[in-house]
Amino acid sequence: MPHVLKFYEEYKNKGVELLAVCSKIGEDEKTCWEAVESLKMGDLLNSSDPMHKSKFRLLYDVMTTPQVYILDRNK
Repeated sequence: MPHVLKFYEEYKNKGVELLAVCSKIGEDEKTCWEAVESLKMGDLLNSSDPMHKSKFRLLYDVMTTPQVYILDRNK
């Protein structure tokens, strides 16, 4: 995470946004927000899907986490 945050600090003024999606489910999802705070990720767009309704794992072929994707404005 330190490398990701350094990248974000360097490029955020150029329009770069980072989205972090916690992959924990059910009751374990609560620990995601503790990690956001302890890892100083509060400036990122942070999200979770504790019931996996978005199917992000299938849509983005996420087999393990963390995963890093670099997308331009056209995805």
